[in-house]
Amino acid sequence: MVDLGLHQDPPLEELSTPDRLDIRRIVYHCVYCLDRGVSTALERTLSFSDGSVNVALPSVTTAPGFALADASDVFLHSAQPAWHIVKIRQILSTAYHNKYEYENEASLPNAISTWTLCYKAQEWLENAPQNTAGPFTILYTLESLYTTVIILSPMHRFIGTSDYSKVLLFEHCMDYIRKLHQILETPSLVPLMTYLDIQRAYQVSSWFLDLLDRHSELVLNRSVPPLPNIAFETPEPPVIDNKDRANCHARASVCLDYTQDLLQYCLRKWGIATLLDTFQTISASARKRLMQSPAIYIPGAGPYVTGPPLHPSAGGGYPGYHHGHYGL
Repeated sequence: MVDLGLHQDPPLEELSTPDRLDIRRIVYHCVYCLDRGVSTALERTLSFSDGSVNVALPSVTTAPGFALADASDVFLHSAQPAWHIVKIRQILSTAYHNKYEYENEASLPNAISTWTLCYKAQEWLENAPQNTAGPFTILYTLESLYTTVIILSPMHRFIGTSDYSKVLLFEHCMDYIRKLHQILETPSLVPLMTYLDIQRAYQVSSWFLDLLDRHSELVLNRSVPPLPNIAFETPEPPVIDNKDRANCHARASVCLDYTQDLLQYCLRKWGIATLLDTFQTISASARKRLMQSPAIYIPGAGPYVTGPPLHPSAGGGYPGYHHGHYGL
């Protein structure tokens, strides 16, 4: 793509028709989103840097070259909800790049600091198009949660995160797995589950298990750690809900069960057992530790119980799915 020059809008004197320019931009942003999604989930080097890019978003709202009356129902809807995804992938790209570029959290410039990027990810979600149909609401939430996990996660030389950051990462890992599992619980959304989602689930669960292994007393403690010291102009860190901390043992157990459900779906769908086998091996000690924990209370489940709580079945099948429902 870089060799073809698609990562740069052409000079004004070389501009052709608006449709051709939009096609260039559509191709670029689709490849960009794919590269950022795959590279971060597989923890590979980005194919090209954001600094080398100068491409505006497409201006089209329907398929280029199609009159509205002749377009299929797939293209009758605005493309704006899809292009909104590009913006969160740009935040994701910056966060992922930070892990390799800077020695530690304190060395990050304020404009791309951990808490600034967390704020941008939340702001992106709050500014999402409001008139979207179908699965965009849950897809937006998943993108925001995953991006925040990447922002908070340790990687390569990026070390020295605060206790508050560790607990916040722990919470977002559970939130991401829970939200992704909702797709399995909704038959009409199941066809939207991709292998990239499964790879992300495995990646997030790895950080989750690492926190349980290295910092179990911290992340399973009911108390919320004090906020870290931040510069005056830096946005406040996301708030950790004290109510969730009171039941973190149960939620951690459910998170492990939900992750296993997702990886079992991967085995059924694509016949790939590696992720499930590895997860079952590395999660065994965490499951044992949670099973041996004191009795935990699960709201709505009656009395105190021990061990991981039951959760809804993921279900299966594709009833009710129709591509035209979603306006993609």
